[in-house]
Amino acid sequence: YDIDQDGTVTDEELERATQMLELDLTKARGSVTDLSSKYNYQFTENQILALTSFTHNLGRTNLNRLLDKGSRSVSEISTMMLEYNKAGGEKLPGLVERRKAEQKLFKGVQ
Repeated sequence: YDIDQDGTVTDEELERATQMLELDLTKARGSVTDLSSKYNYQFTENQILALTSFTHNLGRTNLNRLLDKGSRSVSEISTMMLEYNKAGGEKLPGLVERRKAEQKLFKGVQ
C-alpha cells in the first residue's frame, strides 16, 4: 500500500490492511491450537494469545521448534520464548521487548 508523504493511508487501505492482519492472526492461532492438540498441551487463553503473537511473528516452524515437537514443559516454553530475539544473527532490542511481552502474557502476569 502507498502511504502518503504525511504518513496517512486511505480508509480503504486501512480496512484492507486490517482484514489481512485478522487473516494472518487467525492462521497463526490455528497453528497454535493445531500443535497444542497434536502434542496434548492444555494452554490457557493467555498462553494461546502469547503463542499466537509469537507465531504471527516467527511462523509455524519456529512455534514447533519452541515446543520442541511437544517435548517441552509449559515452564520450559516460557523460558525459551526469550531466545527468539535475533534477526540476521543480531540481537534486536525490539525483538527482546516483544518476546518479554509475549512471555509476560504467557505467564498470565498483569
